[in-house]
Amino acid sequence: MVTYTQYTDQTYTGGFGNSAEVHLNYRLIGEWQRANYMLQRFPKIISRATNLAAREMAYKYKKQVVKNIQNQGAELGWAPITSLKYRAYKERHSPHSVDAPYQFFGTLIRSITAYKHRAMGWTAGIKKGVTNDAMTSLRGGKNTLSVAEYAAVLEHGSTKMNISARPLWTPSWRQVGGNAELTRVLVGTIRTLLPGVKLKLSPRIGRAMSYKSASL
Repeated sequence: MVTYTQYTDQTYTGGFGNSAEVHLNYRLIGEWQRANYMLQRFPKIISRATNLAAREMAYKYKKQVVKNIQNQGAELGWAPITSLKYRAYKERHSPHSVDAPYQFFGTLIRSITAYKHRAMGWTAGIKKGVTNDAMTSLRGGKNTLSVAEYAAVLEHGSTKMNISARPLWTPSWRQVGGNAELTRVLVGTIRTLLPGVKLKLSPRIGRAMSYKSASL
């Protein structure tokens, strides 16, 4: 016959016997209630930690992108603007330096935001559909691009428009630490939410959560 005894401290003793009265006893020690509680909550904690880590990285990413635009890609090796025709045009119409390729009226840099995308989760970029009304007015409504489209041209360049590629988004992600930093932030966040738990996550988690601008 098997018998169990539950004590007030939630530990258990149990044993079984036979005609020879041989008994085996066991006791479960440790914070079993806390462990069960944490295991039940683990999926929600992981979801929350992922959201918090992704949000933190999205804002870091946005800050770095803006910094690179403001310093005219000083650390990214962008090609200088050499077209005399364009330089003269920008001097007439733009309040910004002729050597600042990502700034004409300042609409692009103001449109960069960190936000939670419905499908992608937290990201940083330029939302689709944002227009540059000042440029539209300057050009009489002809051949104007959305802010995201304009950013894509600057990113990849255009042989037709004689614009050199000036990569911004991927280099900025690498500057803030990329997927390795995302993994580090995620692990740190989970450890904060689960104090006392030893945790080691594979770098593959970071690669799976890699960022891309929603607008490019």
